[in-house]
Formats: sequence, C-alpha cells, structure tokens
Amino acid sequence: MTDTQPLTEAERESLADALDDEYKARATYDRVIEDFGVVRPFVNIVEAEKRHISAVLALFERYGVAARQDRWTGSPPGFSSLSAACVEAVQAEIDNVAVYHRVIKSRKTMD
Repeated sequence: MTDTQPLTEAERESLADALDDEYKARATYDRVIEDFGVVRPFVNIVEAEKRHISAVLALFERYGVAARQDRWTGSPPGFSSLSAACVEAVQAEIDNVAVYHRVIKSRKTMD
C-alpha cells in the first residue's frame, strides 16, 4: 500500500475500464498484424498500447488495487481488409478517449 489516498469504488472501476480498453486495443492491433503482416500504423500503435498498459498497471500498483486479467488476447475477430481494420481502429481510438474522459471525471486528480 502507498501513502496516496485510497480510490473510491467508482475510481477503481474507471481505472479497470481503462485497462480493459487498452488490453482490447492491443489485442485488436495484434490481430491486424497477424492478418496483414507488419503494416503501419498498426505496428507502431500496438507498441503504444503496450506502453499505455504499463502506465495503467503502474497506477493499479500505486493505489494498491488488483488489476483485472486480460480477457482480449486471442479473441478479437479478424478483418476483411486492411481498410476495414483502419475504420475499426479509428472508432476504437475515439472510444478510448471516451473511457479516459470517464476516468478523469471520476477523479480530477490522481495524485
């Protein structure tokens, strides 16, 4: 446990949602690479998702909260084309912004 103020249930849920969304994004972009090869921007984005996961996991550790397990690895469906993957990726990033808006709203300052 750290010397930071404990998270509320809503804050823990928001943080868990953020981690789940990052896991989903990583798995989705891994699937694109699996289906279409090492293509940009996906090869770059998947590395960014890994950094995001590490950052969110660090918050779980900082606040002494157990992190959810990754439920996405190996489960995203494939895409019919690289173009379809790009469309999905854009929507996924828009959805990701919404998740973080909820996280921020649940706690204005996460020390």
